[in-house]
Amino acid sequence: MLILSNISIGYGQICGQFIEKFNDKFLEIPLIKVSFELNENNFERSDVNGEFELKISPEKCFSDLYFETLNGLIVRIKDVPIKPYKQLNLGQITMPDFKYISIDEYNKLTREQKKECIPDRHYWDIYGYSYSNELEDEYLILKCVKSDKKIKDFSFDPKSKTITLTWNVFNSCK
Repeated sequence: MLILSNISIGYGQICGQFIEKFNDKFLEIPLIKVSFELNENNFERSDVNGEFELKISPEKCFSDLYFETLNGLIVRIKDVPIKPYKQLNLGQITMPDFKYISIDEYNKLTREQKKECIPDRHYWDIYGYSYSNELEDEYLILKCVKSDKKIKDFSFDPKSKTITLTWNVFNSCK
């Protein structure tokens, strides 16, 4: 006896697009690492348009979500509600950045502070530095349908270079 069935084994997914504000314009950010745990093998990177899709295991119902930039800044969203076999579209995610300092500002820093700087360079030319102990802004920009919302309800740990916020804060567009 042969029995054929139409069983679909699928996965849910989390998707979205990473953007940054540059000269009052929003640009897509490629190569942002997206995962449920830091340093795990199951991750995706945003494509050239800043878009990503991360598959969800059917066993997950709440999880932390991590976004990691190439310069080491990590955004952690705690307690993201996950539904198996469903899509969670995060929309456009405006990524924060480390504080940008000029070469003159860099030269005034102590030796220890200079260790926390990431050069902004093109080949051998250095244009400035990202100071990884501080964020560029004291708020995060949440892209909402009607307007952008500045949120300050987050923490930043300069040692781990991690911004932490809860799902309720991240998902607070009205």
